[in-house]
Amino acid sequence: MWWLLGAVLVAAAIAIPLLLVRRRLDAWRRELSDAESELAWLARELLPELRQAPSREQMAGGWAVASNRVTAAEDRLTALETTGPDEDGRARALALRDAARVARTRMEQLTKTGAPDTWSIDLDDIRADLEVALGPPPSPSV
Repeated sequence: MWWLLGAVLVAAAIAIPLLLVRRRLDAWRRELSDAESELAWLARELLPELRQAPSREQMAGGWAVASNRVTAAEDRLTALETTGPDEDGRARALALRDAARVARTRMEQLTKTGAPDTWSIDLDDIRADLEVALGPPPSPSV
């Protein structure tokens, strides 16, 4: 009977740390997925909506409303890059963070000094660069 209790304690001593590590890894992956979803929103929803604006000034107003959300995603990716569980995870977080930073910087420049006649093309370029960083969109389930 005592050996059975000892075996259970040893198993628990091994399983509990493994479960905690797994839980931490799952939480990190969820955070990365959430941040990636924010960038997908930027590329696939916000930028196309901003492109439909009738003027550069209205596009800039839309960006002013949404830019905090992009900055927050960038900040989360910065934190994830430093806490990634492995080299691949840290590299993915870094690549996404860099893409978010470049997109945000380009949008800020575009809203302040962008050419009044080519801003929609510039939005397309920003979107294309984000899509490259994000990779192909998920295929729809059948």
